[in-house]
Amino acid sequence: AHMEKRDMPIYALVSARSDRRLGPQLTRSTVNCREIMAARGRQGAPPPLPSPGEPLQCGFRIGPGRMIGGGFPLSQLAMSLSTFVQRIVVDRTGFEGDYDIDLTYTPDQMTLGPLKVPGAPNPAPTDSSGPSLFTALQEQLGLKLESTRGQVDVLVIDHVENPTPD
Repeated sequence: AHMEKRDMPIYALVSARSDRRLGPQLTRSTVNCREIMAARGRQGAPPPLPSPGEPLQCGFRIGPGRMIGGGFPLSQLAMSLSTFVQRIVVDRTGFEGDYDIDLTYTPDQMTLGPLKVPGAPNPAPTDSSGPSLFTALQEQLGLKLESTRGQVDVLVIDHVENPTPD
């Protein structure tokens, strides 16, 4: 096997507004997470979880229909979006630095994966009246996904054999 680059459909995460204003749920982070994480690393303590209702600092959490986080670059958001749109997403916003987001959308049933685990309680129902991920990105974050083409790393299988008995 080997890796090679191929020209394939991708999405580019870009500013949705001509004036490049951020949406109401996307703000520049007011904390320096690199300094906080370095200090916590020296102390050996994991970062504390926020109390209910408090924003998440220096992390990123994804659940059905919600992405929330603080103190991370938009390139991390782009990578996370790839899972939900079944394409590579690259950050072409040109926005530098770290950001805080709180994005709420109606998840596509295909991206939810297996919802029922034997013995587990039923998952909370999702609100199907909310915006799609694409609409939520524009309305809440001031960003959009543009369909384009780009070079993508692809694993190419050169040769496959049945396993030999031990």
